[in-house]
Amino acid sequence: MLLPSHEHGPQASPHLLRADDDGAASRRPDRLHPWVVPTATFGAADAVEFLLGLPGDDEPGLAIGDSPRFLAEISKLGLELLARGRVMPTLARGEDRWVARWKPVATDPADAERLQLLAESMPPLLRAEVGLSEHARTPEKIVDGALGAFVDACARRFLTDPLLPPVASRRAPSSVEAWISALTAADPVVAEEGLGLAALSEQLDAWRDALEHYAAHRTFRTCFRLSAPEEPASPVAAEPWRVEILLQEKDDPSVLVPAQDVWSSNGDGLRVLGRLIEDPQERLLGGL
Repeated sequence: MLLPSHEHGPQASPHLLRADDDGAASRRPDRLHPWVVPTATFGAADAVEFLLGLPGDDEPGLAIGDSPRFLAEISKLGLELLARGRVMPTLARGEDRWVARWKPVATDPADAERLQLLAESMPPLLRAEVGLSEHARTPEKIVDGALGAFVDACARRFLTDPLLPPVASRRAPSSVEAWISALTAADPVVAEEGLGLAALSEQLDAWRDALEHYAAHRTFRTCFRLSAPEEPASPVAAEPWRVEILLQEKDDPSVLVPAQDVWSSNGDGLRVLGRLIEDPQERLLGGL
């Protein structure tokens, strides 16, 4: 790792729990120098458990550095995105194989703001690995990489059941089936090759681009509301639950427009509480 150093060695960690006997801590570092640092390696899912189990305050004989606490905040955001369903399955070409992964979707303004804040406050030590290119060393890249690794690993751990029934032994799985299977397997490598995966990857890229475009250019988004039935007089007369499709304003979620109002609007747009929704039917369909 590239660490602040002086002629006698690397600068001591500010969290180091020991007395400075040789006065090295008082020396100002004047260079970045590569050092071999012993490490412990965690899988991403195990790392999340470790980070979330860190004590809130330092304990006697134990000091937690800034980097683990920072990574714990990234893991918390990843779990929140998973809990809210803000993830997307992807398919990408690696060096010589296709890989299926779950990616976080942080298009919501509040999530994007948290990501930006994390990038701006990232401890410099997380950029210290030797061999990283300048492009890969940016705080945004490192935060995105950590968040993506946490989300993918936790999604696989939570999806304990296969998304598809077993494929009949008389035929090979299709490209889509092989991709979906790789989304829940411990190994993200798709067990198939061929043009079918390349075509599927292009379709998924187009789907993701449409989602990002829709999220970036729409002040209203499509949502649904699940309404419980009123208390029935008897079990026989139980009413079904209702699912309503609506347009919802991003900045003020209390502003909701039922789908029937959207369909009844004319070509001049739809005005709701002083707000003009242009092309409301296209927006509703785009969200669906």
